[in-house]
Amino acid sequence: MTEYCVFGLSARWVSVVDRIYSLLESAIEKAWSVNHRMRNAFETLLRMAVVLGLTFAVSPASATEPCKSIHARANLYGGDGRLRLWHIGTHHEYQPDASSWERVVGWLAAGVSRSDRARYASPASMVYLYADFVVCPVEPFRKGAVQTAEIKSATHRRYVRPAD
Repeated sequence: MTEYCVFGLSARWVSVVDRIYSLLESAIEKAWSVNHRMRNAFETLLRMAVVLGLTFAVSPASATEPCKSIHARANLYGGDGRLRLWHIGTHHEYQPDASSWERVVGWLAAGVSRSDRARYASPASMVYLYADFVVCPVEPFRKGAVQTAEIKSATHRRYVRPAD
């Protein structure tokens, strides 16, 4: 699934904000004929809707790239708790956003043996997960920087225990 963004807003959000604006505008026109005080209240509501729309437009959570499928290795560093997906064949890494963090840790934990789950404080850090991940960046690409992304899925999973 590819979802493109316009001015930082996905097409879905653009249509939602546009619809809200249209509804509020028609409500203001109706209120104008009813009561001057009500008109001021609706104008304030309209301003708030515009500010809300602009907030979404400049929000760092707005994707600037489409979702894509990558072959990557996921691993959790037990010492400091960093969770990274290394895009194999590149020097680029992704980190899951807050909405997908637990999902990725769950995938890693699924590859840990029962004996290792009982033996280690952070069992998910005991495996590497190689898979085809669908990642949706939520911040722009910056060379040399880890990019935050929503991790949607992982297919063709293969677990490897790192050498001790």
